[in-house]
Amino acid sequence: MSMWKEFWAEEDGMSTVEIILIIAALVCVALIFRKAIIGFVQNAIASVFGEETTGGTSVTDPGTGT
Repeated sequence: MSMWKEFWAEEDGMSTVEIILIIAALVCVALIFRKAIIGFVQNAIASVFGEETTGGTSVTDPGTGT
């Protein structure tokens, strides 16, 4: 029986609640900065694969043609 008491009192490691709170905080940050994150990802993809396209239409700057 003392083994169960020791196991219950042990506070080593991360608990499920702590992991859930960390995930919730990351989701909140992602929701707050979603436009910046989407823009960053689109720019990264455009730099890797060339011209950026969205929904079949080219996204270019009309002033420079790029």
